[in-house]
Amino acid sequence: IVAPPVITTIDKVAGDVGTDVTLTGLNFSGAFEVKFGSTLAQVISNTGLVIKTKVPVGASSGKISITTLAGTALSPQDFVVLGSPLVSSF
Repeated sequence: IVAPPVITTIDKVAGDVGTDVTLTGLNFSGAFEVKFGSTLAQVISNTGLVIKTKVPVGASSGKISITTLAGTALSPQDFVVLGSPLVSSF
């Protein structure tokens, strides 16, 4: 039985598109998807315990997710994408 991934920490909670982000946790081996909100991000490296990625174009603020065949993990805190539009009123 393969255990699902668990994200314990992210190295920063805000950044612009292109910012390097390091996710630390457990059971990242075989991760085939990292997302900022619903936007797919490129995995730069994956040691099984640490994934390095970048904030992708089109990313939205919210949880970062890592998906393996055993399940999906969500970051313990939200990531804020800087420079993204904010609607304050209509």
